[in-house]
Amino acid sequence: KISFFVRTAFDLLFQNLFKMMISFGIVIVMMLWSHVPVSYNVIYVIPIFVDLILITFGVSAILAHFGVFFDDLKNITNVGLRILFYMSTDRVNEAIATLLLKVNPVGFLIDACRSSLVYCETPHRRLILLWFVIGAVLSAIGVAIIYKNENNYVKVI
Repeated sequence: KISFFVRTAFDLLFQNLFKMMISFGIVIVMMLWSHVPVSYNVIYVIPIFVDLILITFGVSAILAHFGVFFDDLKNITNVGLRILFYMSTDRVNEAIATLLLKVNPVGFLIDACRSSLVYCETPHRRLILLWFVIGAVLSAIGVAIIYKNENNYVKVI
């Protein structure tokens, strides 16, 4: 039996995944229009997307649990994500930006997708595998937390 909260999280995840696939279709059209060469490294997009889905679901499930108890978690999350975004750009020292690009999963996965699609390079496979394991663990923790506290959510809300 799937929990209502887990089912809702899956529904939202797949709705946004559908939107992302539409955006990715536009990227493919633009790549063809710009005559970007295609290599066998395009296949790395699949594990990169799997990593992105697992990490997003895991972090979202954990934040959804704590969001029930803390009203301002949405604002804190927005500020934290904005800080991570700006720190992974050229606004900081190059060495720090490179480190943050590997530590920030979304930044790393975007960079890996760019290197495999645009530059026809093989992305860092060990980091892709590491983020897959981390995403799977985060997803398992998030689902376990939601199942454990499912009856407490109604009391709080």
